Amino acid sequence: MLNIVLVDHNDSFTHNVVDWLLVVPQIENIRIVNFEDEKAMNSLVDEAGLDLLILSPGPHAPQDARPTLKLTKKIMFKVPLLGICLGHQIIGFHLGFKVEPLKEPMHGKKRRVIINDFLGLYQDIAADSLEVGVYNSLSLSGDAKPLLSPDWVISGHDEKGQILSLEYRHPQLAPVMAMQFHPDSFLTSQKDVIARNIYRIVETWVKGLR
Repeated sequence: MLNIVLVDHNDSFTHNVVDWLLVVPQIENIRIVNFEDEKAMNSLVDEAGLDLLILSPGPHAPQDARPTLKLTKKIMFKVPLLGICLGHQIIGFHLGFKVEPLKEPMHGKKRRVIINDFLGLYQDIAADSLEVGVYNSLSLSGDAKPLLSPDWVISGHDEKGQILSLEYRHPQLAPVMAMQFHPDSFLTSQKDVIARNIYRIVETWVKGLR
């Protein structure tokens, strides 16, 4: 059984994210840690056997979630990392992306994903077939991208150029997956496929360690 922890940013979608991932039969439990619980957050840095750390959505900007930024810096590439909405922005902010307000907030809007990579989150999803629910007023800037290694890929964006997903794959380092959209939303099609892909990515990494 995978040891999965979700960092909760006091968001109403937290339990939706948990329920969405639990549709994967091999995922039996997800432990929730609040980002303001300093002791619990510090303990995650050295927790043995942590298989996946999830950074939840939240009503903050990345700069307001400093405990999670600190944890991300210490754990990235050591433990598989999944960021959703705010979690996606935290990962991008850590990498050097600018996080900017959208001209029009996207709360409960549907967007089509233009998929640039089919090896990770979007494996077994046909091009032009994925619609997702977005709930954000901030976004990673697509104009001023940091210099990233070739192991990073912007795997999805929308028709306006908003970055919808980032992925990192390296044979010796833990994978990173980040989605601006909510895979748990009723607006997101093929959410079960995305959940299974996340499990596949994490399970492949964990098996490689054994």
